[in-house]
Amino acid sequence: MDEPGPDLAIIPSGSGGDFRKSFDLSDSIDSAAAQIRFGKRRPVDLGVIDAVDDMGRPITRAFVNIASFGVGGAVAELVNAAPKWLGGRATYFLGTLRALASYKNVEVRLRVDGAAFYEGRVFAVAIANGRYFGGGMKIAPHADPGDGRLEVVILGDMSRTDVLALAPKIYSGAHLGAAYVSLGSGTTIEAEPLHAWSKVLIDLDGEAPGRLPLRATVRPGALTLRS
Repeated sequence: MDEPGPDLAIIPSGSGGDFRKSFDLSDSIDSAAAQIRFGKRRPVDLGVIDAVDDMGRPITRAFVNIASFGVGGAVAELVNAAPKWLGGRATYFLGTLRALASYKNVEVRLRVDGAAFYEGRVFAVAIANGRYFGGGMKIAPHADPGDGRLEVVILGDMSRTDVLALAPKIYSGAHLGAAYVSLGSGTTIEAEPLHAWSKVLIDLDGEAPGRLPLRATVRPGALTLRS
């Protein structure tokens, strides 16, 4: 049985600041410090992935916000190597534009809670505990970090023109129901490339730990957040 850890608090300092948006927290350091002392305690789920690193070795990593693959992995590499003086939203947007110039949709197979869910080309797939990623994109409006489930949002076989047209809707969360967008929810998400030679990179809370195949599970209430 896992031992309980200390309460956690969010100190806004990253380039995206996406996870705090799911709790409607400000980007003020003073407010964050006050939450450490006076904030309410709430349980928060933890996501865990099993995948492989760039050398093909098995890895296990945790995430609190969103794991994604497809163009997200390419964007993560570019954003991590770029200067952050433009701010999170602009840095992520420019990273996305750069990735679009070379990225090609990949063919994958997904299962949710053991059942076949999707097979085909994708631009990006988000496995969401939180609602926002990419410097303010509201990719999973219905995600609840405390409901014991992970939301799955698939942006399917979209062209560059489709992506640019849909982008403003993703920032506001109005993309659900649009063409090429598929939704799901579960406690175990499995994904694999349809071709063994295909390298599908993972973005894990803004980091680039490896590639598919991937198995994501959720640990309900594993963390306690002061907010």
